[in-house]
Amino acid sequence: MFSGILPNKRLKDKSLSKMTNQTANKIKNIPMAELELSRLTLKSQFIYRREALTWKLFKTADLSTHLSSKYPDGAEANMQSLIAAMKLAKRIQNLDVICPSEVITDRDLEELSGSLKPLFYLQSLNLDFSGGDYFSERGVIEIAKSFENLTSLTTLRLDFSCCPGLSDKWVYYLGRGLRKLSSLRNLDVSFSYCEQITDHGLEYLGDSLKRLPFLQRIFLYFQECEGIVNGFQNIEKVFKNLTYLQKIYFTFAKCRNMTDEGLSSIGRGLQSLKSLQEIQMNFSECSEITDEGLRSVGKGLESLVSLQGIDLCFSGSYTIGNEGLFGAGRSLRNLTSLKKFKGDFRKCVRISNDALTNLGRYLRSCTSLQEVSLDFSGCGNIKNIAVENMIEGLESLTSLQTLYLDFSDCIHLSGTAGVKMSQFLEKLTSLKDLTYNIANTNYDDHGLFCLGKSLQKIDCFITKNFVECSELFWLKL
Repeated sequence: MFSGILPNKRLKDKSLSKMTNQTANKIKNIPMAELELSRLTLKSQFIYRREALTWKLFKTADLSTHLSSKYPDGAEANMQSLIAAMKLAKRIQNLDVICPSEVITDRDLEELSGSLKPLFYLQSLNLDFSGGDYFSERGVIEIAKSFENLTSLTTLRLDFSCCPGLSDKWVYYLGRGLRKLSSLRNLDVSFSYCEQITDHGLEYLGDSLKRLPFLQRIFLYFQECEGIVNGFQNIEKVFKNLTYLQKIYFTFAKCRNMTDEGLSSIGRGLQSLKSLQEIQMNFSECSEITDEGLRSVGKGLESLVSLQGIDLCFSGSYTIGNEGLFGAGRSLRNLTSLKKFKGDFRKCVRISNDALTNLGRYLRSCTSLQEVSLDFSGCGNIKNIAVENMIEGLESLTSLQTLYLDFSDCIHLSGTAGVKMSQFLEKLTSLKDLTYNIANTNYDDHGLFCLGKSLQKIDCFITKNFVECSELFWLKL
């Protein structure tokens, strides 16, 4: 399937995903110089297994390929549309190739590589090989070679998640290809669920990243890569070269062997990213990470005065407690430009009252905050005094528009916290969106009733969950 918009006035059919024979013939007869196309989407799952894959649409020399007789929507595939797509592809600027795991081989990747090389105008490329089990490093090397000619490329997304054969050596060759993309601004790479990836693979990737000085956004996914222990040991040198970096997203969720050293390296590296505006990090269910690791991240953040958004996820980390959250919270003191703060600490059972009290105190200094999201569901040691103190710290956030608080399954919370929350809500005149989850707590009727009265007074969209708190509350409300 291919889709795009043709600006030429001679064409009546604007959507190539439903191309007719008549339209295809018109495209075929238009001189190449008159054709422009901004986007092409190719999905090889619409091709029979033993026929050529979709990227052969790029090859003008090979007309022996045949598409499957029908697309899922019933539109007929024909040779004329094939010729038209090949003609259009030479000027393509944005390309998505989505490949099903059961059909991709080394030979297929070699052919794809050859088809990519002449696409000099390409600015955005998305290659999805997730789940691939039938290609090896030979095919990956060919893909990496094709990057050398893509001198206009500014955005690249590579998805190798769930590829069981993917190893550090593959990352090494891909990294060598990435070095050629001197114009790259946005990079999105996924190696999630690849069990053979280790610290060496991250080191190879880091060596390539530091050679891309104009990078502005990096998204790296390593979820459930249990071979990772110490993470990016060379990340300090990498970040020192990426002076234009504005956004980082790391996910090492369920990397159960990753240690505090991995976070310490990231924390030290962050200190050099003075232009960074947004950071997201996911270390959920990393059982070897302790308070020391979270403190290291906090120390790295505290000097980044340009930060506008922080998103930290350590949910399910039973080794994270008050000291770690205190270190992360302390980083907020100097971040006066911060507009969004998200903290996901679900089921961090060692977190208790002191952590929330300190967090509220530090959030108070972030006067530009517009969005706060805090999830402490399942943190059974949190009591009323902690919630009350944290809420008191939020009261000074006069620009707050979105508030998400989740204290579900915090069994020690009762109506006293509800009274404090109700007083707090009435003061937030700027609030537009509110989510407050106290399911499975011990809120009493009085606390719930006070909370309900406040919710009726404020003018905002409300999502609330009072499941299993009190049936009497609903009658009073």
